[in-house]
Amino acid sequence: MGLLGTDETLKILSVLAQVFIGLAVLLSGRQVARAQYTKSFQDSWNEYNKLVLSNKENMEIDKKYIGHDLVGLDEDQWRKSYLGFVLLNIHETMYIGRKHGLMQKEFANDATDDLLRPLLADDHFYKLSQSRGYSTGFKRLCKKLRLEEERKHSS
Repeated sequence: MGLLGTDETLKILSVLAQVFIGLAVLLSGRQVARAQYTKSFQDSWNEYNKLVLSNKENMEIDKKYIGHDLVGLDEDQWRKSYLGFVLLNIHETMYIGRKHGLMQKEFANDATDDLLRPLLADDHFYKLSQSRGYSTGFKRLCKKLRLEEERKHSS
């Protein structure tokens, strides 16, 4: 009489399966929610960056209140910085997507890295990639890609 009957065993297994399925849905839902949240604030920053780029008055306001670490740049360098922020935000979004398995495999590594390398070859864009607003993992990726390119060209 030590073992459960078949009906009791099936009921227990059914309850356990329901709990595991519920946990799997919850965890995957959180991952998707995190990715959507990250994308939404990246989109917000890109909207702001485009607004700054849209006219000189917005650029001057940004210089005074937000872009304190870019003070001293001429207008062309300022514009280049904000275009760089837009591009780097796109690349960081791709980095986050591939990190969480949200990108198709054929785009997950080499294809996205190949798009990022030319941007990082520029000293100004590379410096931006190592500055404010980017995750530690994305900064490490940018540094790794930059060093790979430097080694390739120094050989």
